Amino acid sequence: MKVLLHITLILIISLIIGCDKANYEIKTENGIKHYYNKNTPNDNQLKIELSKLLEIRSSSNADSNYFTFPILNGAKSCVFDKNDNVYFINAQTNKILKYDKSTKHISSFGGKGSGPGEFLLPSCFAILNDTLYISDAQQQKVIRYNTNGQFIDNIITPKLPMYLYNLKNDQFIGQTMSNAMSNKGVELIIEIGIYNSKLEEIRNITKNSSIIDPTKPINPDMVPLRPFATNGEDIAIAVIDKNKYQIETFNQDGTKNYIISKAYKRIEYTEAELTKLNTKINNQAKSLDQKYNIETKYKNAISTIMFDNFNHLYVVAADTNNSTFKYDIFKNGIFLNSYNLPLPKQTQYDRIEIIGNKIVKYCENNTLEIYQINK
Repeated sequence: MKVLLHITLILIISLIIGCDKANYEIKTENGIKHYYNKNTPNDNQLKIELSKLLEIRSSSNADSNYFTFPILNGAKSCVFDKNDNVYFINAQTNKILKYDKSTKHISSFGGKGSGPGEFLLPSCFAILNDTLYISDAQQQKVIRYNTNGQFIDNIITPKLPMYLYNLKNDQFIGQTMSNAMSNKGVELIIEIGIYNSKLEEIRNITKNSSIIDPTKPINPDMVPLRPFATNGEDIAIAVIDKNKYQIETFNQDGTKNYIISKAYKRIEYTEAELTKLNTKINNQAKSLDQKYNIETKYKNAISTIMFDNFNHLYVVAADTNNSTFKYDIFKNGIFLNSYNLPLPKQTQYDRIEIIGNKIVKYCENNTLEIYQINK
């Protein structure tokens, strides 16, 4: 009888293990591991615990010591120094605001203009050790400050950083934009690479380009921006595709590590979504005095990816409901589960970014909330 019980227990364990393994498959292709995930979760007990650290609320849109929304329209707009002071940019005044972890305002510096330490159109905000970096898309330069608010210098570079994230070896992983003239129009070049503290390229990882007709508004599909993220050591870069859900990962030196795929069926835009997208593009192109219709029918499979310090990779897929902060969460290439972060989303314009072990929530009501990830 005991033997029968042991055999039954072994069979049950085998079935459980077999079911877990059936949810993904690992293949080695050209020396690179490729994780093929099904949509079935591998961790039904997944839970991300958060605790609120602080909240900063604007009391007046005209007060330069506070911020207004949208902050940088989606660019990385909040950074922390080693003492957990928080820095962000007032989108109206271009002032850099510094607060301590008790929400006390410490200082404001920078400003709108073309003078020393001033910028006109910030597209990127980053920190490396005790140096702040602000990329100015209009003046094609990067302004550097120390964390005490003292202007250091400008860096003029042909490859303007649109996004910068720091690696643990005192380098950046960054996405840059540059252009070149061709007989067909302007070639827009988007690259992801590794850069030193002077923004000199150490290694190029990806390069995509498209030809833009300067007489027409830019079609979002023609701007090959690839979502990417890092936890300081691993780098993840999403593949831009409407039919395929795939992410490539690299070591911090730029060497390809492994590939993540997940079962996916392409998703069409609704008529309402296309109307909204076309309205946004045409509003931006009013100076060209012409109508423009986006011909896109299907959504890109992946729109956003982020890492936390626990090596969780958070992915926003095309089928994500805008009413919640829902993410596909992976770890070491394996799909754990789709998870709604326990954060209220008052409007579709509320957004979050994950920085290390913190979540920064930008609310449309001019409130900045910061949470700590406890797992």
